[in-house]
Amino acid sequence: MRLLIKVRNAKEQDYDLKYYHKLQGSIYNLIKDTEYGELHNHEGYKFFSFSNIFPMKTGKGDDRNLMLASPSEKFIDVVLDKLSGRKDNLLHIGEYELELCSIKKIKLKY
Repeated sequence: MRLLIKVRNAKEQDYDLKYYHKLQGSIYNLIKDTEYGELHNHEGYKFFSFSNIFPMKTGKGDDRNLMLASPSEKFIDVVLDKLSGRKDNLLHIGEYELELCSIKKIKLKY
C-alpha cells in the first residue's frame, strides 16, 4: 500500500542533502500519538519506507512528490488521516516549507 503525497514549494529553498533524516523524523512526529507511536523505538524493520522528494526543484511554487509505502493498509490509513486532518496545509520538513496539495492512496496489484 502506498500514499502519493503531492506538495508545492511554499518558498524558494535550496536543496538539502540531509533532509532525508528530517523527513523520517517528520513521519515519526506525525504518528507519535497513534498506535504506531512507538515504532521509532523498535529495532530492525520500521514498517514503512519513503521516497526522496522528487523532482529536485527549488523554486517557489514548484510541484513535487513524495511516496510513502507500507505493507499495512492500516498504517497508511493512519498517516492519511493525520495528513488530511491538519488545520493548515503547510508541512515543515527541516528547513523545507511545503504546501500539501493532495494525497492519493494507491493499492498495488500483485
